[in-house]
Amino acid sequence: MRFPGPSMPKASGLRVPSHAAAAPFASAVAPLLASAALFLTPISPLSLPTPPAAYAATDSAAIAKCLATKMPVELARCVTDPICLANLLCIQTCTDRPDEGTCQIACGDKFADTVVEDFTRAAVTEKGCVPQRQDDGSYPVPKPEALVSSFTTTDLDGNWYISAGLNPAFDIFDCQLHKFEAPTPTTLVGNLQWRVKDPIAGTQFVTKYAIQTFYQDENQPGILYNHDNEFLHYQDDWYILAHRPNEYFVVYYRGSNDAWDG
Repeated sequence: MRFPGPSMPKASGLRVPSHAAAAPFASAVAPLLASAALFLTPISPLSLPTPPAAYAATDSAAIAKCLATKMPVELARCVTDPICLANLLCIQTCTDRPDEGTCQIACGDKFADTVVEDFTRAAVTEKGCVPQRQDDGSYPVPKPEALVSSFTTTDLDGNWYISAGLNPAFDIFDCQLHKFEAPTPTTLVGNLQWRVKDPIAGTQFVTKYAIQTFYQDENQPGILYNHDNEFLHYQDDWYILAHRPNEYFVVYYRGSNDAWDG
């Protein structure tokens, strides 16, 4: 649930959020990381556990072989980049946890740079080393009658804070501010900001940013689409379940990218 905040400067533009994609290929590169650790200076005391049960041994082996044969340059660049290597090591600690997916996404929030983004794009989209995790039906598309019947994007123009999130991967942070601007009654540009603890400083916070553009469904005013993104072909669908202008709005959302659907 989102509530309006005090007046603040607005921002607009377009940038694809890399935090939206988990990194399922990380489990498959554990054997490669183990060998790489022989010549890399350790940047963390993290160990390298076995791949998670979500992948069969043959799948992990196939992914690792694909990474080593189809994208050796990108792999070498990743394991020699401190941030990219830290991201992979962090994801290894998520193995067999009940919140494994959320843990992986949190690692992406903590350790992100252009090398991580390039490696993810190559492994998932360009080289096809990672099969997409399919939608398991846990979060179905809401029925039309569950959505608001009247809504314009200008109702959301301004600054809103998430006050009642339910998903720790995307909407439960110490502070999460969405700055919305509605260029038209059917278009919404959001400067989405969320704070995560600095993995190095510990008690300090780092503000992450993602700018998304949504377009209202022509027949269902309570649906907003953020599609046609280049990075991992990421898309995000928002379903407005309830809203009162200048007071609150409630969103049910579903996403998809080349690595994960649903």
